[in-house]
Amino acid sequence: MSGHEIVYETLTVTADSVRLGDLVHVHGAERPVRNMRSIAGGHKILLFDSAMPYRLSVRAAINARRPYAPSPT
Repeated sequence: MSGHEIVYETLTVTADSVRLGDLVHVHGAERPVRNMRSIAGGHKILLFDSAMPYRLSVRAAINARRPYAPSPT
């Protein structure tokens, strides 16, 4: 590994744990979260590059991949 590859952690995210940059699986495709905002009741609106906004319910969980930098060995 040259140190420039992107490594992803696979996880399940909720409205409380989703982060900018997460690759979430919605509407049959993996989409990067570019922006988001909280709305009433603890829900989140996720915004993507070229797709409709997605409302993530406070009780919903979706599959995601999160980029991270591995520790140099």
